[in-house]
Amino acid sequence: MVLQAVASGLALGVVYAGIGAGFSLIMATGRLMNLAHGEFVLVGGYILFVLCHGIGWPWPAALALTILGGALLGAALPPLVRRLPRREVDGLALTLGVAFVLQNLLLLGASATYRVIPGGTWPQTIALGPVTLSRVTLVAAGAAAAVLVGLDLWLHVSWTGLGLRAVSQSPSAAAGLGISPARMEWVAFLAGGAIAAGAGGLVLLTRFLSPGEGPAWTLVALAVVFLGGRPRAGALVAAGVVLGVAESLATVLVGGGWREIVASGCVLLWLLLPGRTVLADA
Repeated sequence: MVLQAVASGLALGVVYAGIGAGFSLIMATGRLMNLAHGEFVLVGGYILFVLCHGIGWPWPAALALTILGGALLGAALPPLVRRLPRREVDGLALTLGVAFVLQNLLLLGASATYRVIPGGTWPQTIALGPVTLSRVTLVAAGAAAAVLVGLDLWLHVSWTGLGLRAVSQSPSAAAGLGISPARMEWVAFLAGGAIAAGAGGLVLLTRFLSPGEGPAWTLVALAVVFLGGRPRAGALVAAGVVLGVAESLATVLVGGGWREIVASGCVLLWLLLPGRTVLADA
């Protein structure tokens, strides 16, 4: 049971890293904690559910449209953020309000019923030595890993990615080099929303979703970012795996209600360590 929990936690942790990647990108570039991030994840999951289960699209095509929907949702935030006189403080209130709006819209549109994608080849399992994992879990983990590697390459190779990194380090210095912090911020919100929605689609492939889960997914993103630091694939995967394995072991050894407690504990323990700052380069 312990080996099975560790294996499941490893696969789940890669998906967690994908959830944290969008949050980390917005936080690093836009200097803002998006407290609506969990709702962005849920919106992505519900878009995928409607396209796959309601219309009958194949999930790869539905996932592509889900990512586009998340990008549009993320791109709507920068015009609101720029109107705030105190960005760091008022931004928390703004994104919390957006979270409540999205949560209630999901409740009105989809009710509180749990949503899953049924049947087909998804329940099939694959034996990996002494452990067994479902095919869909491996597909979701592989897709999340591909997104993280792509994000890493984009940030280190493309001109846009290099601009995002420059703004995250020093907006004034980046502006002096001809890089527009406002434009890079918009790109960060757009990409962060796209990644969050895509991660929500992957979450739906592996488990159920309900409209009230948004804060829990925001907490997961916070824990991954606090543990992993800046949006680097290796650091985010390591943080996600630590969180995923800890949750799986806690579920097996203590009980299923410990998911949020483990994530909260990771954040609190990290904050109590001396000499640490959010998004540190360590």
